[in-house]
Amino acid sequence: MAVLLIGIYRTKSEIAATMKEMMSFSKEFMKTVINKVSHILLNEVSWIMGVTAYTFVYARISTDYLASINIVNSIVEMFAAWFFGLSSASSVIIGNQVGKNNFKTAYKYATAYIIFSCITGTILGLLLYFNIDFVLSFYKVSETVLAGSRKILIITSIVLFMKFFNMLAYAGVFRGGADTKFSLITNGIASWGIGVPAGFIGGFILKVPIEWIYALMALEEVFNFVVGGFRFLSKKWINNVVEKEVI
Repeated sequence: MAVLLIGIYRTKSEIAATMKEMMSFSKEFMKTVINKVSHILLNEVSWIMGVTAYTFVYARISTDYLASINIVNSIVEMFAAWFFGLSSASSVIIGNQVGKNNFKTAYKYATAYIIFSCITGTILGLLLYFNIDFVLSFYKVSETVLAGSRKILIITSIVLFMKFFNMLAYAGVFRGGADTKFSLITNGIASWGIGVPAGFIGGFILKVPIEWIYALMALEEVFNFVVGGFRFLSKKWINNVVEKEVI
């Protein structure tokens, strides 16, 4: 952090603000920032609680189910790890353009990110689908766990492009456009109105196999993908919190 700050101020970068500049904001602007940040915070808390609820479902049904899910999650995280960083970077880049009222440029950048996420997700999904047995060969677990993991990975390979789209759209593009309330509401409905209830119904009432439970929970990704796609095309996610303008 110290090295970064020294570099910024020695090179006299655009972001090398003075103390006066950093403190020169209005109360209304501060209220807006707190409002947007609270949406992001609540969204993250909701997501964590949703993941915990999913884990609870698998753990209560069978330890083999939980083991299969842990294997799948470890594999998916290898694919998705750099997408988290890309999402954060895209929110900064898009937010910078929106703050300058360069709405057309912001939408152009966002479109590129969205297309990239879908294409990459599709390619990685295909690679995963055709190499499932090779990937699972690194795990020394029971055949029951491997069988469950194999079935879940097939579903994962199908919805992977949706998952990557959702990551870029909600954590990157919409956040950069300050559309945090929409993301909070949509993600909340997806998790607590679709994914979690579907998982509980499938696991405890219908008592379907693990792959069907996972598929039911994956409806969360489908919902976010469809709703997020329409939101992106509408351009309603572009909001300048510094200077309110109409696109």
